[in-house]
Formats: sequence, structure tokens, C-alpha cells
Amino acid sequence: MMHCILFYKYHPLTDDRTLLETYRAATEALCSSLNLTGRILIGLSNDGEGINGTLSGAKQDLDAYVACMLGRDCILGKDDNEDDQHSLQRRDAIKTFRHESKEFFNRLNKPELLLNSANDFKWSSHSTDVAPSDNNIDLFPDLNIKIVNEIISTGGVLSNIPTTETSVGYLTPREWHEEIKSLVEKKEEATTNKSADESDDVETVLIDVRNHKECQIGSFAPGIAIDPHTKSFAQFPKWVKDNAGNEAAPLENSVDAAAAPSSTSLSNKRILLYCTGGIRCEKASAYVRQMVPQNKGIFHLKGGIHKYLEEFGGSEEGSQFIGKNFVFDRRGALNADDHGQDSANTNGKTSTIVGKCIYCNKPHDIFQAEHVCTVCREPVLVCGKCKSDLEEKQKCSGAEFHCEDHFHLASCYFTNLAGFSLEELRKQVEELNDHLAPLLEMKRKGKQRRKSLRKQINKVEAFIKSVLENGPVNSAPTFCRHCGSESCDQKCWGFHGGNKCLLNKKQSVSGATKVDCVNAPKSNKRARIPSNQRPSKQLKREKDLSEIEVLKLWQAPSQHRNEVTGLRCPPPVIRTLSTTVKGRWCGQTFRQTLTAEFGLEPDRLEQLMNAGLIRINGTKKSLDTTLLNGDNISRIVHWHEPPIMTPAKISLTKHPVREIFDDSSSSADSIIYCINKPSTIPVYPAGPFYANSLLSMVEAQEGLPPKSLHPCHRLDRCTSGVLLCTNTSEAASLVQRHLQCKDTRKLYVARVKGKFPTSSDILNNVPDFVSLQCDDDTIEVSAPISTQLDNCSSDEMLKRFVCRDGKPSVSSDILNNVPDFVSLRCDDGTIEVSAPISTQLDSSSSDEMLKRFVCRDGKPSVSRFRLLHYDPNSDLSTVLCRPVSGRGHQLRVHLAFLGNPIHNDIEYGGSLCDKRKKEHLALSIDALLEASAKNAPCLREESVSSEEADAAIKLCSCCSGGVEGVTSSFKVCQLLGGLQAIDLHAAKYFIDTDSESKATFVTDLPEWANAPLSNPQTQDVPPAGPPPDTNNEQPAHSSPPADTTDTTIVQTNGENAELKSMLIKHMSGLETNPLSDKESPPYKAYLWLANSSNLNELDVFRKLRRFGLMSFYLATSPNFSWKIDSGWKTTDHECTWYGISCEDNEVIEISLASNRLSGTIPPEFALGGLGGKVSSIDLSQNSIGGSLPSELGDFHNLQVLDLKFNSFEGAIPIELKQLTKLTTLRLHSNKFDGVMPEEICSLRFDRNGDLAELTADCDPVDPFDHVICDDETCCTFCY
Repeated sequence: MMHCILFYKYHPLTDDRTLLETYRAATEALCSSLNLTGRILIGLSNDGEGINGTLSGAKQDLDAYVACMLGRDCILGKDDNEDDQHSLQRRDAIKTFRHESKEFFNRLNKPELLLNSANDFKWSSHSTDVAPSDNNIDLFPDLNIKIVNEIISTGGVLSNIPTTETSVGYLTPREWHEEIKSLVEKKEEATTNKSADESDDVETVLIDVRNHKECQIGSFAPGIAIDPHTKSFAQFPKWVKDNAGNEAAPLENSVDAAAAPSSTSLSNKRILLYCTGGIRCEKASAYVRQMVPQNKGIFHLKGGIHKYLEEFGGSEEGSQFIGKNFVFDRRGALNADDHGQDSANTNGKTSTIVGKCIYCNKPHDIFQAEHVCTVCREPVLVCGKCKSDLEEKQKCSGAEFHCEDHFHLASCYFTNLAGFSLEELRKQVEELNDHLAPLLEMKRKGKQRRKSLRKQINKVEAFIKSVLENGPVNSAPTFCRHCGSESCDQKCWGFHGGNKCLLNKKQSVSGATKVDCVNAPKSNKRARIPSNQRPSKQLKREKDLSEIEVLKLWQAPSQHRNEVTGLRCPPPVIRTLSTTVKGRWCGQTFRQTLTAEFGLEPDRLEQLMNAGLIRINGTKKSLDTTLLNGDNISRIVHWHEPPIMTPAKISLTKHPVREIFDDSSSSADSIIYCINKPSTIPVYPAGPFYANSLLSMVEAQEGLPPKSLHPCHRLDRCTSGVLLCTNTSEAASLVQRHLQCKDTRKLYVARVKGKFPTSSDILNNVPDFVSLQCDDDTIEVSAPISTQLDNCSSDEMLKRFVCRDGKPSVSSDILNNVPDFVSLRCDDGTIEVSAPISTQLDSSSSDEMLKRFVCRDGKPSVSRFRLLHYDPNSDLSTVLCRPVSGRGHQLRVHLAFLGNPIHNDIEYGGSLCDKRKKEHLALSIDALLEASAKNAPCLREESVSSEEADAAIKLCSCCSGGVEGVTSSFKVCQLLGGLQAIDLHAAKYFIDTDSESKATFVTDLPEWANAPLSNPQTQDVPPAGPPPDTNNEQPAHSSPPADTTDTTIVQTNGENAELKSMLIKHMSGLETNPLSDKESPPYKAYLWLANSSNLNELDVFRKLRRFGLMSFYLATSPNFSWKIDSGWKTTDHECTWYGISCEDNEVIEISLASNRLSGTIPPEFALGGLGGKVSSIDLSQNSIGGSLPSELGDFHNLQVLDLKFNSFEGAIPIELKQLTKLTTLRLHSNKFDGVMPEEICSLRFDRNGDLAELTADCDPVDPFDHVICDDETCCTFCY
């Protein structure tokens, strides 16, 4: 006998799909090890979703899964044998999952997803002969565990309901039983005594939240319960909205008109809701509570019908549920007494038949897999006799059925047309046109129905034409519309069925013929119009061309260019920007979308609305209007474009396509444009760039029509070099196909930080999923790249890294400090690194940007590098690069992984001169202000009135705010303040042309790349140009020149009495003199400082700060170095040391998370924060131990102190009470003991403090936790 469980829980997870995939994979591994089949949905949401599942399997295996999801260790059951292989496998599977689950939720800093009790699981049983004609049937064909946006789909309407609102209003099965019993008795009394006065009673409304097909075969109190007639739960919110008004209006779609309550709106009613297992009611009740604030109580059945029937289905007291309970597996439905662990539906009593055959109206409640509507595939109740009659009438072996919604098409809409005569077919077309006529006046509301009818009409007419030309078709094979098989066993239908892809996969493994619809008639299939030829696309193109012409957005690069600075900044214009409402915006108010998605200030929205500058569907509407699918949002804006750095003429070469590819089919006018793209210029019009896009300027420069160039590949805005474009889409497709060929080669030149290693420099110790190969001074890197939020980025941008399982792992010294999960292979000077690349959200980014990392689960990525030249003065290397694969940001990620990030590439560890950054920012701001100050009339389209244009200029934040207005309107990188130009240049492309030779596309090299190319080993790169670059400017984060670098701790005894006296004086508050112990970290830090070559250049303030930071460095690296410690042992300014962030030369942040710190924190660390500006210290996920120094309380400006996942011990120092500005204090996953000081609890925000998050190991249930948190309102979460 097999068993089945249903379960769910709303629980906060994460909206990072890549991170959530680790939990999904762990769940799948657990269920596979337990031999379970079924479906589990895991919600992609920080708060609002959770887990929803149905599993089938043996009792012992399901018991093991239940125990696992309750947080219990794997315990052998009474029927298990310790020597049994499966029992041992079961125990190991649970142990592995429990470990991975805890690790996952520790990374999220959220409580683990565990169900509250065993009562949260709904059980039922079934024998292996459920169906008389089917032996050994499984409830599910396989195991399918997937990540979804919602664990119960609502189209996003209810996705914003937090988990805290879903568990409100529970009624236990016993309480529900009494409620329904009372409702039925009142109904009977009202029927027998119509004069009874019920005016004093609160009216109760009973709503069945399930879909109509489920309600058809069973419900509570038939005649009283309301069926909203939904086909999916996504339609339920609309039904609630339509019936939530305060005015008395008939409740729509009730099961029986007479059954509807006397006063029929939901307002001022007591509302009861129920569903199958409870998951839909949790969201439904929360939504009804929002939409019907005037209510007399809203309650729902906990555990749903399933849990209710477990208690009352077979009881002598009798069940108030009449009929069968619809279930989403191959059983279809269960009788009332088939619920519970000890049930078996083969011996259950037959329930009362509630359902009716849609054709003869006789009692029938069995859904057959093949009985689905031929129009919409909704299940239909059809008895055996009616099925036979329809087969005879339709002259086919497989009858076609129609649901209630499409029953009016029962005489004219059929999938298989072979059994009908020409007269019958013509009559079908006539009837279909009659049904189509009234829909033509319904506009958008009838769009989908019009589409279905037109498609059927075209199909029938094409079939008639085929019969007239080729003769009648006697018979035609019947293909399953779900799996495409001609010999379908009718088990593929529904939630529990297998789709075509699954069946193909299974049959390909077994060697069977692939299931496909290739044998099905295709003559009726309409050819899909290419997207660029659709009327809507053509209309948009015409509008764009008109806008370009009127607003003069198509001009050569020399126009609006400052010859002195080289900056190009077009004058502002008035533009109308419009967009269609996206799915995630549906249900939001206009105000919410404008602030969250468009970044408009809330205090300006009313002004913009009153001026008519923001509209919905072309009209002014309230800011509280709810956005619907298909709505159009338009904004009239004063459009400014940030400046770019461009030459007066962009260099390019032209190549006829026929000559390059020897393709006679290509147009004689098809030309490939090889453009030498400057950095800072985006290729496409995007974001704030339109006239300043490369395509627009080149088209104007070459006299081409606007929007006529087609790029053949991508090139980042910050990268320069080869960009191939064509003037026809056909030629672009041809070039793209050849670019994907394995023989195509791309050569780049990069200038990187530090001396790039040669093959002899590369040592062992790299991760097992990364490989390096060396040959003839060429390094090939193959390393997985993952995109994540950058923990070190102040802008919280997404970034790409080489990492293990999505965790960043960047080494500053590839020679000696390569992560253990990377593998390097070297042979005769060739280095090859193989490491996959993955894209993930950067958890530290406020903008939630994507970032790439080297990651075990990433996509395979291979790069090859060769050192061309090293300049010791600037400590920069010029490197020849060849990406063998084509992942985004691949070269940038792999070079950063090798410890040599690209110069100026601050996104991946490179450095940018602060002075140059400020100069570029100032020039960009001046250029924007100058362009805005010109008195020339502002161009606008005819659709924009002069009043609207004046209002847009008046309300423009960029114009009215001066310098502050400009900086608030654009990002720093858009104002040339960083990451707009990096030292990476696409030098040459070799493309296989299917002929004897390869096509070569070359561009001139930038000045910084010219010097090293006299190296004879660079035959793949264009010849050398001007003299070498002699720029000796010291990058902000690069290593100093060799002759001034103090790279090691000074081991001499050269003391400095004056310095020592000064340090001791400022450490007078310490109990002992730390400089008396010559083996202590403070003494070594003092000795290092005393022998620093730049000591005399430091003032007292910086001497103390450097001493404190170096004491901390030495104390936290007693046995081995940090993972990344660049700058910490040098004479570089401390603001350039890794993990240190400064503002106006004062330390404001110390971020060293996951950096292999150990040892202890010395009291002298407090001197590192001199100046009182440090607002954040992040030392999480290291191995620091010992007691926490009380001197941490001296960081008076500290707002975030993150010490989680270390080994700190002892009492939590009471001195932390001095950190009155703290908003976040994370102390969990350590070895602290004692009581959480009440003075720290007093910092909580609900006690007039700012501390919003306080975590510690204070869970009283966990025997390993030691911190006692007496006050329940103190810690926000106890681990």
C-alpha cells in the first residue's frame, strides 16, 4: 500500500533564484533518496511565499520526510532494520538534508523552514490497484521540484501579502463543524418558518475558494456555500473585488441563485472560507480582509477539507461535507472516509453523488483524464452513455467535449474535423462567425476569445479547401493535445501528468520513438509573423523615426562636442516616454509604481500629475489608481543626456558581405561596418542615452537612415574596440552565425594591475573546478563565474566572481593564495585556468544588481592570457587576452580572479585615480549645466503642447537643482565618475568564412596599448604604434613602485622612543602596557610603524590610526594571512587598504567579511577608528575568537556591527551600550555566554533607540546556546 501527504507553509525565503536553487537541489536529493514521487513548489520571495507539496511513497519513507521537515534527526522506525540498505540510505539522506538546510538558512539569516507539527501534514492511502483497469498505477509519474514565483498561482496579485497576515482567522475542524452545522440548521429553520425574524443575527457568508471543477463534485452545505465559478485561483481576487462593495448587489456566480444570501455584498458580513488543504484560504482570507475592511469577522478552515475529513469523514457524528474531495493526483477525488493515515480508498463508503453530467444532467462525479473541453482543456463531467452518443454523432473514436463556458460552441468547435461533411463544416464556419460578431465590439475584453474563434475559423476553412482540392478524408489519427502522442494512455492530463518534454526524455532513455506531433496534420497551422513585421512593431518604428527627426536625435559625433574636453553633450529636448504595465506592477497603485520603478520623488508626483505630465492610457488619473494588465503609462519629460567622451569622427572600415563570405545570396548593398568603438559610449540607445549612442552617431556620420545599423554582437559601454554592424538584418544574421563558430577568434588587449604572472609563476592549490594551463608564456584560464551582489561595493552593484557554490572567492595573490576549489595545470610556460561563470544577485547592493562570479555551478568559461609588457613605474601590465568561450564580463572576471584586475575596472577590483575621477565628474556636470543654460528653444513633438513643455522644464530636477540636481538625476558612472571606461580593448576578430581564408577585422589601438606591442610574441595583434605610455600616476589601489614598497613586517630592533612614548600616552586607559611584550601584535605593529619609510610624513592622527589597524591585522592573522590583504603591509595610504572605506581621508567603514581572519581583536583596534566617523564594521563569517574587547564601545558613530559566524566567547561587553546610533547588531553563531545586558536591550528602537536588528544565540530550545535574553522584546531573533 502506498501513501500520500499534502503539506505547505508560508515562510520567508529569498528572491535570489541562484541561491534558492541550492535549497531546491537539496530537497530533490532528499526526496529521490527516499524514493518519493510528486510535486513540490518553492516560492521565490523574501516574504510572502514558502513551500507547497504533495508526495507519494511508502509509509516509512514519508514518515522520514515528515520527521525531516519537523526538524527531527533521522530515527529508524519500528519497521526499519538497522542493517537494511534502504534504511541506512534514508538516514543518511535526512542527515545530509538537515545539514544543507541549516547552512542555507544561516546564509539567509532567517529561521529554518520547518512545519510546526505533524498535524500540518494531510495523509491519505491508496492501494496499487486504484483503477480497475490499471494495475500498479502511481499517483505521480515522477518527482518534480521547482522554483516558482508563487506557491499557489494568482498571477502576482496576492504575492505581496506577507506571511504574517496568512495565519490569521483559523478555525479548527471541530469549530468549523459546529459553524457549518449551525448554518445548515438556520437555513432549514428559515425554510420551514419564513416569518422568523433574523434581523438581529449577523449574516454569514460561506465561500468555496476552490475552482469550479472542484466544487462540482463536493462541497460544504450545498445550497449555502458560494461557488465563485473560477477556473484558477488567479481569478478569485477579481471575484472578491467585484463583490466587496458596501452597496447591496447580487453576488456573482453563486452555485444557485436561490442559495445566495439575502443581502449579497461581502461588506458587513461574517465570512467563512474553505479550500482543499488550506493553502488557498490563507492568502484568500488575508486578501478579503484587505478588500472588505467593513466585516464582522473573516475565518477559514485550518488544514482545509482534507484535515476536516480526517477527523469527521468516517465518524459516527457525520460529516458536513457532501460529495467527494477533488485531489490533484491520478485518483481524481476521494470519498469522505478516504482521508487519514489508516485510510484506503478501495474499501471506503461511496459518497453522495453531487456532480451532474453536463449533457444529460444525471448524477455523475468522476472526472476522466480524456474528458476535457476541446476549447480550453478544462475537465468536464461526462457519463458513459453521453460519451458513446457523442462518438456516434461526431463519427469518431474519440469524442470531443465542451465545458460550461464553451457549451455554446458544442455544435461548431471541434479539433478533429475528419468526420464532418462539407455542409456541416460550412455550417460550423457560419456559426463561428455568428459568435465572433458580438465580440468585435468588446475591444480588449474579448481579445482572447476573438483570437480563438478566428483561429478555428481559419482552420475549418483551410480544411474545406483541402477537401475540395484533394478529396474527402475518411479518417485521421487522433493526437493527444497535451503530450502529442497518437497512442496516449490518457494519463498525461493535469497537475499530476507528464508533459511532452518529460515523455520525450523518458523515451529517449529507453530508446523508444520520440513522442512528437510531427505526424499530426500541419496544413492548418498558421505561420507566425516575424516580430519586426507585426503591425504594432511597425507602428512603434514609425513613431520612433518621427521622434528622431523632430527632436534631432540623429547627429554626427562632431555635433555638440567640446573640442577642448572632447565631451559631447546634446541640448535637452521634450520627450514623451511610454511603457506598458509589466506583470509585477499589476495590482500596485500608480503612486507606488512611479516611486519604486521610475525613481520619482513622492513630493513631486502631485505637481507632475496636476501639470498633466504623467498619465495612464493617455488620460489624467488619480495617483491611487490600481494598475491593470495592458495599461499604458506615459510621461512627458525634459530629457537630458549625460555627456560622453568621443572623437570628432568615429573610425571605421567597410567590407562588402559578398567579398567577405563569398555569399551570392547576399544583397549587393550589404556591408559590414567594422567600428572602432570608443569607451564611455553605449552601443544602443538605452537608459539616459539616445543621441549619445554609438549607432545613432555612426548612422548620422555615414549618412545612413536612422535605425538602419544592426549590431552583430555585444560590447560593454566601458570597453573599446571592434564592433561589427551591418546595414541589413539578413547580413547581421549571417555574421552572427559565423561568430558562433568554434574557429572564430577574438583578441583583446588589457592593461591590468600588478605584474601579470608568466607560466613559471603559477603554482598549485586551485579549486577542483578551475583549471589553468601554461604553454609558451600563454595562460589559459577556465574558471566558473558567478554573478552576485558585491559585498565590498558601496554602490551595491552586481558583480562577477570566481567562487565555490556562489560564494565570492577572489585571491589577491594567485601565486600563493589560490582557493582550494580551483585547479591549475602548467606545462612549459602555458597556463590554462578553467572555471565556470554564474550570474547572481549581489547581496550587498542596494540596487540589487546582477554580478558574475567564478562558481562551481556556473557556466563553463575558458580564457587565455599572455604577458606583453610590464611597467614597474606604474606597476601595470599589458596583457593579450583571448576569450575561448563567450560569457559576459568573462575576461574581467578571470583577470580579477588571477589577482590582476583591469586598470580602472572598479567593479572587479581595479583602481581609479581619485583626482581623475573628480575631474571627469566636474567636467560632466559643467557640460550638462552649460547645455541646459543655452537659450535655444527646446525641441518638442507636436503631440506635446507648449504649456506641457514649459511645465516639464519647470519641474525638471536636473535644471532646477544646479549641481545637486545633476548628481541626483544621474549615476556617478553615467557622469564619467567611474566604470565608464576601462583599459580593455577588442583588438582583432578572426572569423571563419567557410572559404580558404579567414576574415580579419582590426581596429587601431588606444594609446595605453600601443607601447608593449613591439614584443615579437604578439604576432596576433596589430603592429606597434606610438611610444610607450609613460603615465606614472599611482593608482588608488595598486601596489606602489618596487623601490618604495614596504612589503614585509620589519624584523629589526630599530625602536623610536618618541613614537613609543606617544603611543603609550594614548593607550593610557589600558590595564597593561601592550608594548612591553615584544611578541605581542601591538609591539610588532609599533616596530613596523617606527621603521616605515614614510613615518616623518605622517601626523599624530594617522600614526595612531595606522598603529591601531596594523595591530588588528597582526592579531587576526597569527598563523596564516588573510584571504585578501592588499595594502595592509605597505606604505600606501590606509584608505586604500583592502576592506577600508574612507570619506575625506577619514575611515567610515571596515568590511572584512569571509576573509579568513582568526586570532583575537586587540583593544588597540579602537585607535583604527580615530576621527569618530566609522559607521560600519563587518567581521562576519571568519574565525575570530577570544573575548570581545570593551573598547569597541569607543566607536561612537557605529551604526552596523556584524560579528556573526565567528568564535567569540565570554560575556557580551556592557560597554556596547555606548553605541547609541546602532541600527544593526549581529552576535549570533558565536560562543558568547551569560545574560544579554539590559543596557544593550535599551538601545532597541521600540525603546526610543535606533537598534532595529539584534540577534544572538539565545534560543532556549537549543541546548548548545549560552546567551540568556530575559526580555522577549530585546532580541529580534534568537538562534
